[in-house]
Amino acid sequence: MTGGSQSAMARPKRTITVGIGDQGAVQLVDWVAAVARSGDVVHLVHAYGSWPYAATDWQLPDDNDDLLYAASARHAAYAAAMLRRKRPDLVVDDEVVRRPAARVLATAAAEADLIVVGSPHRPGSRSALSRLAQRSSCPVLVIADQPPPTAPQHAPVTVLLRDLANDDATIEAGFEAAAERRSGLIALRAWQPRSGASVARAEAEEQLAVDLFLAAWTKRFPAVGVSIQLRAGDARSALREYAAGVPLLILGSGPAADAPGPTLDTVVDTALQVRHAPTLLIPPSSSQSWLASNGLGQAKEPVS
Repeated sequence: MTGGSQSAMARPKRTITVGIGDQGAVQLVDWVAAVARSGDVVHLVHAYGSWPYAATDWQLPDDNDDLLYAASARHAAYAAAMLRRKRPDLVVDDEVVRRPAARVLATAAAEADLIVVGSPHRPGSRSALSRLAQRSSCPVLVIADQPPPTAPQHAPVTVLLRDLANDDATIEAGFEAAAERRSGLIALRAWQPRSGASVARAEAEEQLAVDLFLAAWTKRFPAVGVSIQLRAGDARSALREYAAGVPLLILGSGPAADAPGPTLDTVVDTALQVRHAPTLLIPPSSSQSWLASNGLGQAKEPVS
């Protein structure tokens, strides 16, 4: 089944795992209510420990696990009840776990089609997102700081092409999102000419490379209008120019690492700083196997 024919049919139901932090649960629930499809299974997970509550005004003794668990369970149950009220067409459950958030969510990703987390503002949450973005086996949606829009958004989805050799899952997610939203797609590509090369010729070669890369998807998604934006320079500069006004930004979470560290990939970090909309991170392990499990995947069709 091609992506084009699938878009005309009912969208597949998904399992969405949502990381509920100690703050910002209301806005996170609002975004999940906005992006979930009818029939989706939403699993709310609150990973807790002594440190997060020491940074709040809850005034809980961090050596009493019973009190911490009870407060965490109330927090998760409240978020679940709020989501059920907003979206009774969803299947919602909640879970409380005393383990590091990144580890809990990365484990949950094995059974999920999408992970949803809040925007990271503290060093601890940024470190957790860094590890999650490397370990997750499914995409990670980082919600925006602003509330979700009240009307459908038809502005083009923006996809940052970081590495054409490894961007299949990223561009697939972009075309799927654009088809579902009935919007266009902006393929944003930063490039740097080789030293001494003709700038005009180098840009023409880069344009051709992107055209060839996108050809299989434009054939499968003929209703999605595509605009290629080439920007001389690095990816971070391109994001600073383009990311602020887009309704959805999609990019790879960075190259695979043998031992994921606590620091966000610099390109992802820039995207999260300048964007005003949800950002979908495609981890290195989101390969064709993940696409196939979501009804999206098949090998790229040859272009005649």
